[in-house]
Amino acid sequence: DKLMMSMFLTRNEVMDILRISSSTLQRYMKKQDEEKEGGIEYFKFRGRVLFNKDKLEEFVNHNSVVTS
Repeated sequence: DKLMMSMFLTRNEVMDILRISSSTLQRYMKKQDEEKEGGIEYFKFRGRVLFNKDKLEEFVNHNSVVTS
């Protein structure tokens, strides 16, 4: 069970990784609910909101600007 949970991140972990506020994360989640582009995929499990690490990495790669 612990190994399985290591594939997922909590809301607080995502906010720390992306350096965003709770309201910004909520906005990204709402975009996903409305099936708009730029939303973060998430799911609810036993009353908790969780994010798949691979899906979060896809989100970051898709929405990042590379500067050189």
